[in-house]
Amino acid sequence: MRLVLRGPTGQDVVLELDAELPFMMLKALAEEDIGVSAGEMVISKGTQQLSGDEVSLQEMGLKDGDVLTVSTTEIQSLLQGLSQVKAPKSKLRQSAEELVASMTDNPYALSLLKQNNPKLAEAVEKRDWASMEQQLKELNEARRRREQEMERHRRALEANPFDMEAQRMIEEQIQLENVERARQDALEFMPEAFGSVVMLYINVKVNGVPLKAFVDSGAQMTIMSGACAERCGLMRLVDRRFQGMAVGVGQQKIIGRVHMAQIEIGGDHLPVSFSVLENQPMDILLGLDMLKRHQCIIDLQQNRLVIGSSGNSTPFLSEAEIPKSDREDRLKQQLQGQQQGQQQGQQQHTQSSSSSSATGQQGASAPKYSDDDVAQLMALGDFTNEQVVHALRMTDGNVELAAQFLMQQAFS
Repeated sequence: MRLVLRGPTGQDVVLELDAELPFMMLKALAEEDIGVSAGEMVISKGTQQLSGDEVSLQEMGLKDGDVLTVSTTEIQSLLQGLSQVKAPKSKLRQSAEELVASMTDNPYALSLLKQNNPKLAEAVEKRDWASMEQQLKELNEARRRREQEMERHRRALEANPFDMEAQRMIEEQIQLENVERARQDALEFMPEAFGSVVMLYINVKVNGVPLKAFVDSGAQMTIMSGACAERCGLMRLVDRRFQGMAVGVGQQKIIGRVHMAQIEIGGDHLPVSFSVLENQPMDILLGLDMLKRHQCIIDLQQNRLVIGSSGNSTPFLSEAEIPKSDREDRLKQQLQGQQQGQQQGQQQHTQSSSSSSATGQQGASAPKYSDDDVAQLMALGDFTNEQVVHALRMTDGNVELAAQFLMQQAFS
């Protein structure tokens, strides 16, 4: 049998051997030609290391023409040590691990991250390291772009600090720094301000039908949806002479008024009147008229609604007990109210500047926002450029209101 032995320095040695020879004879014969002592010699076939000095070459599975690799025990030890060396972690991986560690023992921080950046929070929960590294990389790039933009502004200001436009930019930069400082302080000392507030709902019954009523001391009258009135069998009592339009956050048609009905709250059966609205999203809303009539107390310390006329009370519902549709509809109403207020302010501004109204309307139709504002809002969470521009358009370019708009939209 002819075997080719390739030594550590790359030289090839061809040996003609009997297939019945033991493996130790192969080492002894190759010792002089290879230049490695038999005791230090390690022979491999491909990736398999051969062993067993008393085993014959045939029993080892060696065949005529096989090429064997010869190395030393010292080289093998060195290679084994190198294979056990772990590659250094990237900075992004270290940041991802630090983020996971900070969220593991802090469920409140995780819930806050879910509101501000749900995609990153999902990656943290699933331990999806690749997704976390990618998102952290995008956030770092957005921050770097903001810093570059700020540096560009700074150089422009230093070039001509007494220019009127430069003075305006300085004032705007100081204002943004103050706003950002206030936001950072709020995140550190009052993080709950960035969470959602659970609205006040209670369990009630109208004509024996169980309902979840929204307690709203800011509403002038108690209202019920037309669909809820149908379920409670009150449509036959609706006085349609009281039809009209309810104006507040948007407009809704008033079908009529139920002058007298009975509502059960915490074991008390109380008389109440309803205005029935055609497209009211919530089943029933207890307004200030009903709360004052029965001397109700909103006890936030005990989280209960106290019926002053009887002394009984009922607990407010937890967020999990509130119908999801009610939460979403309430959020939509709040966003519509913010948009309506911004639109009214924009109309008043247009009317007060009659000499430049045409120009102002043209500018409003195609507003342009600074890259710094857009990048700053995109960094708040997993928001696209289109979402940020839409939020700025809805809030007339106000960055703080746009941030609130995006957070509420993400929560919904």
